[in-house]
Amino acid sequence: MFHPCVILVLLILPNKLIFPILFCSFRLKIAFLKLKIIYTHVTNIIKMKKITQTQSFLMLLLVSFLLVFGSCKKDTPEGDKTSLTTLIANSDNLAASATTDKYTEAAIRDFKVSLLSVKTAAAGSLTQPQVDELFQQLTLAWITLESYVPLVTLINQAEDLATAANTMQYPQMAIDNFNTVLLSVKTAAAVTLTATQIDTLVAQLTEAITKFNEYGTDVYRQLASLLIQGEVLAGSATAPEYPQTAIDNFKTYLQSSKATAATLLTTAQISDLITQVNEAINTFKSLQNIVIDDTLYLNAGWHFDEGSGNTATSFSSTEHMATFFKGNAVLFGASAEMPAWVSGVKGGSAVHLNMGAHLEVPYTNSFLPVDLSISVWVKPDNLYENNFIVSQNYWNGYKLQTTGAGKPFFTYKTVDGLYVDADNESDNSIKAGQWNYIVVTLNETKKELKFFINGVLTKTWTDALKGIAPLTRTLISPDPQPFIIGCVATDAEVAANFMTWTTVDNFGYFEGAIDELRIYNIALTDGMVSSLYNKQKP
Repeated sequence: MFHPCVILVLLILPNKLIFPILFCSFRLKIAFLKLKIIYTHVTNIIKMKKITQTQSFLMLLLVSFLLVFGSCKKDTPEGDKTSLTTLIANSDNLAASATTDKYTEAAIRDFKVSLLSVKTAAAGSLTQPQVDELFQQLTLAWITLESYVPLVTLINQAEDLATAANTMQYPQMAIDNFNTVLLSVKTAAAVTLTATQIDTLVAQLTEAITKFNEYGTDVYRQLASLLIQGEVLAGSATAPEYPQTAIDNFKTYLQSSKATAATLLTTAQISDLITQVNEAINTFKSLQNIVIDDTLYLNAGWHFDEGSGNTATSFSSTEHMATFFKGNAVLFGASAEMPAWVSGVKGGSAVHLNMGAHLEVPYTNSFLPVDLSISVWVKPDNLYENNFIVSQNYWNGYKLQTTGAGKPFFTYKTVDGLYVDADNESDNSIKAGQWNYIVVTLNETKKELKFFINGVLTKTWTDALKGIAPLTRTLISPDPQPFIIGCVATDAEVAANFMTWTTVDNFGYFEGAIDELRIYNIALTDGMVSSLYNKQKP
């Protein structure tokens, strides 16, 4: 049985104090013995001093509290620092070896601050709970420092990627965007971060690396390489090897293409740009001033540098003789003229024609090649519709003339017996009173008819646009006529087939000077035409 005083104390104490007292049962036995003795003394004092019942109750209550709580109070010995000391030593080593290769500067700084705080606190006398608390504090600081490793590792990888990146591998805009994200992450990582903030930065930088690598594709590297090739070609190109305008235009195109390539393009867009750049490079190369092998490709050609006499001899392998003829006496009467020698386009001589004056060359199949190019310099006295430059059986073979609008005009008969009439659709291409370089090419394989003025392509006709087809291989109605320079037909042909409808006003003849006339058996390329122009121009 408990002593009545004990029961009294338990009854009046709040519940939260009852349990601690009960848990101290190993000390209560002694406390209760002391309490019994004191109770006896206190009872005697009450009887002797005649203290009131209330006063005695309070005295007993006070003594009971002192004994009970005094008995339950734990001892507070010095805590064991062995584990803490070891952790501090390891932390010192970590702090000394920590670098920005693994951790951020802010993380290293924060760790060192926590370490110093723990070391300072551990230098004094500590209870075990205090030791445990410091151990936990330093462990948490260690864990926090290590949590930066994935972020710093990723930043280092991103910096290596950014350093190595160049426009041969990635578009400039992709490089710029990646560097912007990297700088943003590095700036954010320069301060103390929470675990959530670290995870966010890791995710952000991982996404940026993935996105950046998407642009480092083989197809982009192909485009970048092609642009470099173009720049090398443009950088080495000089006049007169290439026309200066062609060099300038090619360089401008390359700059525009580089600007486009620097943006974020889809794979399909990059492929399209590759096709366009290839075409531009090939076109530019075709403009190179190429030496044409006249022994292979020149069927007939006249410099007209004789300067006297009534004939001009071709400098081609076959020496075609062009003979001077006076204008048709029936049409022009006394006004008919003979060809005359005048100054040429670049020194030397040229022939001047007017009032039906022309030159005739005996026909051979050299004048009817499979592929045909006519190259000639003309200086018209004036422009009108029937300014015939050359004629081979006129429209039943082919003819070249200029129009009143200043356009070169070419007509020919196809192998199918059809007729093709075409000009370059550029008014004032030909100027009166000055030298103009005209080239017309007919390509049987490609079915293309091209017009060049002063070395520049001005118009391309195709089968789809104009029904371009191979040149006829047979001359009938009339039979093969002489190749004529400066007129539509011979006097005999005019008398046979033209007189019923021909007048001086609609008769085809040239008014002006002609020089450097050539007939090639190939369709000259853009580069060949440019080369001829640059060599022959004044």
